[in-house]
Amino acid sequence: MKRPNVIIIQWDEMRADTTSYMKHALVKTPNLDRLAACSYNFTDHHVIAPMCAPARHAFFTGKYGHCTNAVASNIPLAAGHKYWPQIMKENGYNTAAIGKLHHFPSTETYGFDFAKITDSQNSQNNAYLKWIKKLGKEALLKNAYNDPDAAVLKERGLSFRWGQNQIPAEYTETAFITNEAVDYLSQEHDKPLFMHISFKKPHSQHFAPAPWDKIYNPDDITPPEICGNSIENKPSIFKRQRQGTKGHLMKSCDWAELTARYYGLISFLDDQCGRIINVLEEKGYMENSIIIFTSDHGTALGHHGYYGKFYNFEFSTKVPLLIHLPDQNNSEEIIKTNKSIDIMPAILEQCGISVPGDLQGQNINKLITGNDVNWDESVYTEMHGIHRNKDNSNPRLLEYRKGLRLKKWKISYHVTKINEHSDWTHEWELYNYKDDPDEYHNLALNPDYSNQLDTMKNELLLAMCKYENCIDFSKYGINKKD
Repeated sequence: MKRPNVIIIQWDEMRADTTSYMKHALVKTPNLDRLAACSYNFTDHHVIAPMCAPARHAFFTGKYGHCTNAVASNIPLAAGHKYWPQIMKENGYNTAAIGKLHHFPSTETYGFDFAKITDSQNSQNNAYLKWIKKLGKEALLKNAYNDPDAAVLKERGLSFRWGQNQIPAEYTETAFITNEAVDYLSQEHDKPLFMHISFKKPHSQHFAPAPWDKIYNPDDITPPEICGNSIENKPSIFKRQRQGTKGHLMKSCDWAELTARYYGLISFLDDQCGRIINVLEEKGYMENSIIIFTSDHGTALGHHGYYGKFYNFEFSTKVPLLIHLPDQNNSEEIIKTNKSIDIMPAILEQCGISVPGDLQGQNINKLITGNDVNWDESVYTEMHGIHRNKDNSNPRLLEYRKGLRLKKWKISYHVTKINEHSDWTHEWELYNYKDDPDEYHNLALNPDYSNQLDTMKNELLLAMCKYENCIDFSKYGINKKD
């Protein structure tokens, strides 16, 4: 059997609902629509760690961060854990990575032979910075976010800003990643490919190049409401971080403008990905390749007056997932809930490669084939907050977050400190997300739901026992014997 190519297109901070193939009222993504028309569309796909680096490590290891040590940014993978490209390389694949990896150290490629990585702030190790410098366009970088309108936002003290990227579209990092991907795919290869094409956008800050910065009108956007006491009933760590990122200073019109620029970045990315899809079609990759489109996590865009991820809210964990199989020419929706660690074992199987026994995900081939009678639709999530000084020194763990999403109920457990000298605090969230999809009402604070809270605490503990049997539970204030 000739093994298929595996080509992964990954965006950063892309919500599941912001594409036209998912019927968004405003956002237009005609090129992703082309891919969706010949792919399986997993409509309830969730990441297991709503934060860039641990989400990406989990995607490439098939394991939770607590198993691999990669629980936060600037933490290396522990010895003894194989990365997905390393397995592919051992089985006769050419491996290539272009764009963002978000590994540590930034020079580590974890099995990618061909690597044009754009993570490092050092131009010596950043492929995009090398390219822009070689073109003699380095001066463009200094003015990238110097939109006069954005200066006003800075004067107001806002952490998040938006505007027009002063770098012309053809010199942006997004265009560079696309150029490199198109060039690599256009070459002849003597082995099947395992390729990761990863864009940093639409991650903040939201500065799309012209004309993409103006294609969506903020007046057409209705930002999420701040409903009743939906902020007051959130955990203290959420309220502190919302204050820290100046979310409380944002007006409704601000969220609309920020969201319009976010949508503009999505359409710019879609335009660039159209060039990649073109070469995939022209060079015959659609007939002999598995093509994956997804994101590392989502973002709030003003829900609960917040911008960012980090929490177990739907907007943080739910992301797009398309999987095109060789020669597929039809679309099919997969509505059962699945997780990012379920992808790796399925693709290894599709490639005829033995699946390592220590992977923690299920195999989504079962959803594709319909052999899913015993499929587990629960989503167990984790987040570890490693805080550092501005110079990246003195790393210290000041927050744990564990969550579990079942068919109707969702629970989150927050264990936090204000600083390394304070005591741990323990707080809970409980949502009926079927009746309260925006997660406004934290029922953990409502005594009428105490029985349901106890039930979900037990379910969470069972999930922790399943995934974390090597963990010292006492640090979470839980007696595992109970």
